[in-house]
Amino acid sequence: MPSSPEDIAAALAQIRGEGKRSKMGNRKRVQDGETFDSGLELGRWNNLRLLERVGEISGLRHGVTFPLLVQGVQIGTYKADFVYLRDGVQVIEDAKGHRTKEFNRTAKHMAAMGLPVTIWPDPKRVAGSAGRK
Repeated sequence: MPSSPEDIAAALAQIRGEGKRSKMGNRKRVQDGETFDSGLELGRWNNLRLLERVGEISGLRHGVTFPLLVQGVQIGTYKADFVYLRDGVQVIEDAKGHRTKEFNRTAKHMAAMGLPVTIWPDPKRVAGSAGRK
């Protein structure tokens, strides 16, 4: 239990969600008991849930962990934001506002294992929209 005024202030800030921000400045969001790493991720989850309800996708899951393997040896893990089936094909998707070097390396590793990661929103569309007036 916090005893000093500083400890109490830190505990209250954490409860209010005012604590230390993530590396990219995202704030965690909670909906229906599930925790999302950002508002972007939560918004995409809600979009995917609608697509599942109308039958465009199926088997929607959040926070699925995949082993990263090299010659059959696990060297790490990757936690996908979303996994679902579209037309019977598994889609592994990550909601990204900013792609880090670490994520790019992990995405290449997943692709080399035959498990490509789809980035949402599509970086080509987002980059192309910056110059519009």
